Amino acid sequence: MYELLIRNGEERPDGVFFIHGESPVRYRQALETVRRTAGNLRGRGLLAGDRLLLQLGNSPEFVYLYFAALQLGAIPMLVNPAARRFELEYYCEKARPRLAVTTRALEGQFRAGGIPFMAPGAIITIDGPSPGGFLGEVAGTHPLEDYECSAPGQAAALIFTSASDGNAKGALLTHGGIRVAAETAHRMLVDEHDVFISMLPFFHSFGLTSSLILPLYSGVPFMLIERFSPRTLVGLLSKATIACGVPGMYEILAKALPAGTRYPGMKAWISGGEALSSGLQASLLEHHLIDLRQGYGLTEASPIVAWNDLDNPSTPGSVGRAMPYNEVRILPPDRRSPEGTPGEILVRGANVIGEYFEDSRATREAISDGWLHTGDLGFFDAKANLVIAGRKKDMVIRRGLNVYPREVARILSRNPEIQNVQVSGHITHLPDHRFAESLTAEIFVKTDSALTAESVLEWARENLSAYKIPEEITIRRA
Repeated sequence: MYELLIRNGEERPDGVFFIHGESPVRYRQALETVRRTAGNLRGRGLLAGDRLLLQLGNSPEFVYLYFAALQLGAIPMLVNPAARRFELEYYCEKARPRLAVTTRALEGQFRAGGIPFMAPGAIITIDGPSPGGFLGEVAGTHPLEDYECSAPGQAAALIFTSASDGNAKGALLTHGGIRVAAETAHRMLVDEHDVFISMLPFFHSFGLTSSLILPLYSGVPFMLIERFSPRTLVGLLSKATIACGVPGMYEILAKALPAGTRYPGMKAWISGGEALSSGLQASLLEHHLIDLRQGYGLTEASPIVAWNDLDNPSTPGSVGRAMPYNEVRILPPDRRSPEGTPGEILVRGANVIGEYFEDSRATREAISDGWLHTGDLGFFDAKANLVIAGRKKDMVIRRGLNVYPREVARILSRNPEIQNVQVSGHITHLPDHRFAESLTAEIFVKTDSALTAESVLEWARENLSAYKIPEEITIRRA
């Protein structure tokens, strides 16, 4: 991935890499800042093979730090800024990052029980204390010109996922896997006049591949959106030609768009992350001429597996056809199942990860003979479109993010007043091809505890990602 930045910096140094606010950042400037950032990180002891934890939203700092880590041969470890102390403690225990980059507001989350779980001096905050923040400090660092050449099988991102047993696994997305996804999407979708609008978070595999690496590979600019704001997007969308988002974003956008709003310059609206309502698709097409195309993927597939591409009519309720770089097949429930019966979706291709970080057992359980067992259920329609029919794995999706009941239960159990906890995910297949998904928790408290549902919620807000907090909590006493 770093080599792509070098290529663009040499071939089009004055070309625009991304637009932040009203300011274009050109490849020449970006490459210089990345090299200075790499020099700064090297001075802090980051070496090839080390992990660099990035707990950041979309920002110029994320972009520079991500590519600086790759320049050094380190592995960017991407973490949602919503993650709280017990999640971070687990990630750090498993992956042992050399350095962590976050904000001053989140720095305190790197302590559990008042005890820090990162080494002294290992946490960098992008908003202080140096004048101009971390980038102000970087500006005074000598740029590092040398870089580690990356092999296709080398890790380009470490993202924790697949916590169906209560413990998240570190998926190692490779340079080759991400590149084949970007290269193919470029051929199917992008031309030299395109402009992406990057409203998906880069810490998520969908945002990383579709909204950062794909425009970089294509040599076209992206508008860097730090925070999803429908009011801001309504105006910015007229300057873009390709948008990728999750259904929740498009639902909010649909409510914010003034009647009759059109975007004639936008050639592709892409949705992924969770099931898309066919009613929302129809409404956006009718009222705003927005032809929303649904796809499917998962972190372990870098992440794009299938898509309703622009060369074929969109099929509401389906996620389109398999991308050309991967095979997709359905594992039937048993040999007697008739054709068309939903079964587990299996994926094999250059985009599929080779392993989970230092977890050979989890790797063997998830990947067999190159086939990734997704835990999702589906079938092919008569036109070879993949249709998602449900899940085999214990998981719900909220706001386009995966939530695993057992992981939530494990973290809630860290509360000293809780004796036992059972968290359950509930999924209902709705007529408009969506899934209604919710999370409930039944908590058994210790005999002398005064815990209530409200106090558990308050504790959860401090110790658990907001999107993982159950909608309904029931307290049981012995």
